Amino acid sequence: MTSRLQRWKPAQLLWIVGIANLASAVAVLVLAALSWHLPEDQRLPLQVKIPAFLAFGLSFAASLLAENAVQRGIRSRVWPDSLLVAPRRFLSHPALAVITTLMMAGTLFLFIVFPLRNAPLGTLFLVLPLSFSRINFSLDPPSADPLSTIPRLDLYPTKPLHCDQWGN
Repeated sequence: MTSRLQRWKPAQLLWIVGIANLASAVAVLVLAALSWHLPEDQRLPLQVKIPAFLAFGLSFAASLLAENAVQRGIRSRVWPDSLLVAPRRFLSHPALAVITTLMMAGTLFLFIVFPLRNAPLGTLFLVLPLSFSRINFSLDPPSADPLSTIPRLDLYPTKPLHCDQWGN
């Protein structure tokens, strides 16, 4: 995996994540647009569903693999911090927070107003903010967890707890 990580930079992997999320969004939009005008008792043919589900599944898998590569690269410190400055700055931009908040509000609106009819469209608005939050979490520098610095023996004492007040 390290050779693959050395070939790809974090910004390139994040572009893969973005394009994969866009492809999955297009697949969901195509399904929603085609099924919107169908009568309630009629379903989409398999010739439409199978390519859309394949596109969604492959793009979702590509997004998860690229996110995993970014997380592994940051944890193993393959990339210098200079390569991670631009993606961190992009993901911490206030406009991105506004966009994700609006998308979450749109999802809430769709689920309240049209509970079952727009479920795929509502999940479309959830995919991108969740992906942004996963990437933002993975781009955080690895910090020293306070529990990881404590020796394991101090966390879990070897002798059992003893109390002299039992039964009083």
